[in-house]
Amino acid sequence: MLLRRAKATESDLALVSTLLVVLATVALAVASIGGGLAPVGPGDLLIAFFAGLFMLGGHLLLVRAFRMGDASVVAPFQYSQIVWGCLYGALFFAAPHRTAHGRRRARHRAFRLARPEIILETTMPTSIDIASPEITLSGVHKWYGQYHALDDINLSIAPREKVVICGPSGSGKSTLIRCVNRLEAHQQGRIVVGGVEVGEDERKVDAIRREVGMVFQQFNLFPHLTILENCILAPMWVKRMPRAQATEIAMDYLNRVRIPEQANKYPGQLSGGQQQRVAIARALCMNPKVMLFDEPTSALDPEMVKEVLDTMVALANDGMTMVCVTHEMGFARQVADRVIFMDQGRIVEEGEPDEFFAHPKTDRASLFLSQLLH
Repeated sequence: MLLRRAKATESDLALVSTLLVVLATVALAVASIGGGLAPVGPGDLLIAFFAGLFMLGGHLLLVRAFRMGDASVVAPFQYSQIVWGCLYGALFFAAPHRTAHGRRRARHRAFRLARPEIILETTMPTSIDIASPEITLSGVHKWYGQYHALDDINLSIAPREKVVICGPSGSGKSTLIRCVNRLEAHQQGRIVVGGVEVGEDERKVDAIRREVGMVFQQFNLFPHLTILENCILAPMWVKRMPRAQATEIAMDYLNRVRIPEQANKYPGQLSGGQQQRVAIARALCMNPKVMLFDEPTSALDPEMVKEVLDTMVALANDGMTMVCVTHEMGFARQVADRVIFMDQGRIVEEGEPDEFFAHPKTDRASLFLSQLLH
């Protein structure tokens, strides 16, 4: 009697365990595709495989226990294993946003949405159109609470143009360029980069960021990664580039900024000027059409400023479209096609460098230059 009962239970549980593995895999696919996330990757399938292996392995062990002992003692444990497997599948696969681990997986998959093959499925352009103008800001406003940081900004930047933005602290210079790649969200007006409007659509923002590099005041290198690893991270994750190809490109740009010998060091082992040059090389590894510089020399000692400016001058001579917020007026004279002066969130004056520095049109620009140059 007990043997017939064990065999019947064994058959039922074998069927349930097999169906559970299939359902867990289907749930993973539904959560990944139906939930708007990235397609199932090798890591997901590996997790599903081991989950199924665990359940089947447990089943085989318990079948042996059925044959050697009392089924009434072992069966509840088998059923609890099935219940646990269902809960595990529901929490981990079907609802990835509901647990801390799931949220990390969701963010990781959202990051993978930047892959070109996914964007091709939408009507959104996959890359920036180089038709003129490269960047357009129309009636842009930005507030921080009651503070009006950007007030009716209208600006067009052509391909290969080098624009320097200057002005007193708090005038909205950094906010302006941070709005270009959506590091800051503007509340009114339109920003268009190469035909793609900057807005709430994260996939469009990702497309823009792939084509717009940015160098910050504080380097923002990953301290736990080597210089080379900092440079190859984005090409490998965002552009799905093979490691060997990403490494070759990274070493080429490290050569261009004259620090290839630092490739295997960590950021903390480099000087400030060297770290900023690494940040420039890292941005260039994505082969951007536009480079944004947010006061790249403001955090450097005076003797380190020249090595960074020399790198930027060489980059400008290569024809890169550049928008640079800086107080380095010598750099502006040498490199800029146009100088824009901002104050209190507005563009007060703009013009060619020679004209701007020699004959400023506004009293505010004249006052600024007199304090800066003397």
